[in-house]
Amino acid sequence: MTSLPPPRAVAFDLDGTLLDSIDAVYEATVLALRDVAGAERARAWSFEDARTHEGRAFEEIARLAAGADLGPAVAKRYRERFPEVASRVVRPFEDVAPALEALVGRGVPLAVATNKPAPAALELLGRFGLSRRFKAVVGAGDHAPPKPHPFVVVEAARALGVPERELVFVGDSGVDVAAAKAARAHAWVVVRDPLRTPEGADRVLTSLEELPSLLMGRS
Repeated sequence: MTSLPPPRAVAFDLDGTLLDSIDAVYEATVLALRDVAGAERARAWSFEDARTHEGRAFEEIARLAAGADLGPAVAKRYRERFPEVASRVVRPFEDVAPALEALVGRGVPLAVATNKPAPAALELLGRFGLSRRFKAVVGAGDHAPPKPHPFVVVEAARALGVPERELVFVGDSGVDVAAAKAARAHAWVVVRDPLRTPEGADRVLTSLEELPSLLMGRS
């Protein structure tokens, strides 16, 4: 644990933390690669590649998958492909609704800080009736740098009216830990796969349902 003061607010990563979206990310990436770079490039991108780079901005993933020359076009095509794939595949994790309900019931202000553009994140959250739980949804893109830059975490703290050091940022990847640390916020992770536990987190959760009691100091 760090020597930070007790937290008063929570911001969440979106993909892999609140939403089970890795299958959709993989499928949309393969479709975008096929459309822009051809079938051979699409076949070369594996599900393990998607898991390895989970949490990174998609522009970076597209460059890794297709090269610097085709990366921007793949990223553009991915954004076009993802909504249809997500409508079939993406679902909230089962522990999300109970955890959010408990936190809201205790008056804890909540935000989302994601590498997705904020409108896309809001659309996904709204689809599952989750958007009303959050005071703010902060996304990357345009002039807003993605994690591991601390921008979205800092902006989430600002939107919730707390200093960064009094914010818990809950994610699931090393990118999330790095962003929280850079923002000087509490860096907590929820681990869905024990073989993929990020290093350096202040606290590791096995379920988001642990979050309310931990936040209130009843660990």
